[in-house]
Amino acid sequence: MASVAAAAGEADRAERLLDEATLVLREAGPWFSNHPLYIRAILAVRRGNAGAAIAFVRDSLDLQPAAPRSVRLRVCADPSRRRRRAARR
Repeated sequence: MASVAAAAGEADRAERLLDEATLVLREAGPWFSNHPLYIRAILAVRRGNAGAAIAFVRDSLDLQPAAPRSVRLRVCADPSRRRRRAARR
């Protein structure tokens, strides 16, 4: 409902709906807070408040559990290093 209100340009109504959803879904688990934070970030961008948008996205990322060390991906910008690393394995 909040995303529909935001799409319709009713930012105040969207904020009220997000406040209600946050209160209700807080007990269900942290992953249910991601979508409201995403919508809040969109609303902040539309208002021209980049700092708030970044804060909402950062809060959303903080809710994500960290991957176990064995599952984390290694990012390598140089493709030749990737090939060398793969050849060593």
